[in-house]
Amino acid sequence: KLELGADEVTRRFDWLRASSVEDFRDASFSAPDFTLTLHDCWRGLERGRDLGWVRLPSEGGGRWGMIDVERHAHYGDGINGDAHVVVPGKLVAFCGPRDLPCENHADAGGQRHLSAGHCAGMLRELGVTDVVRLNE
Repeated sequence: KLELGADEVTRRFDWLRASSVEDFRDASFSAPDFTLTLHDCWRGLERGRDLGWVRLPSEGGGRWGMIDVERHAHYGDGINGDAHVVVPGKLVAFCGPRDLPCENHADAGGQRHLSAGHCAGMLRELGVTDVVRLNE
């Protein structure tokens, strides 16, 4: 089953109406400038599998391919940085820091905002050496 490619998986779901599945988009409130279809996501998983980044977890290993499941859950939590390893060893996406003089974090409106210093420590733990900001 795990050897199926994205095209074959898509064919197996031909019975599903397109209106039943919503495309993925970013979590911002602005109008999206792109979306990802379910087929796009399967293609990404297929590519990750082919590169060895994604595979079934080994018994008791706590890893899913090159992804450390516990570490992913920890850093993916908004309280710990909302950071996600997109490409293992190469690319991490995270919510940018806030200007918080004298504070590591601030909790407001049901969200945790992290200072640049706190984010720097988190990124060091994740092995990040360079940062490129893609938003305002």
